[in-house]
Amino acid sequence: MMANYMIVRQRVTDLTRFQTIFDRLKPNREAAGLTDLGQFCAADEADAVIVVMEVEDISRAEEYWHSDVLEGRTEAGIVAHIDAKSDQVWLTDGLVKDRLTKPKRRRRPVDSEANT
Repeated sequence: MMANYMIVRQRVTDLTRFQTIFDRLKPNREAAGLTDLGQFCAADEADAVIVVMEVEDISRAEEYWHSDVLEGRTEAGIVAHIDAKSDQVWLTDGLVKDRLTKPKRRRRPVDSEANT
């Protein structure tokens, strides 16, 4: 089975503070089926980090993102509020090649299709 990923880009006030709180919240991410693959510094913004996680189950990842567990964001020094389905959070759902070669599965509408 192909792995899926959650990729989050967020601005922070202090890298050390961010990493400390991020590490402390690891058990919460693991309980939601998220595996940390790395926390990266953005090439184009000195105060932005990009977090990449492998996703065990897309529904659980979405639940996690919308849960109260993210209240640690202020403590971690996250500058701006980030909502799932915004420009700063991406959740994959398989490879394009797999969609072309395997039987079609029910596809969720993207935001631009949902309101039409």
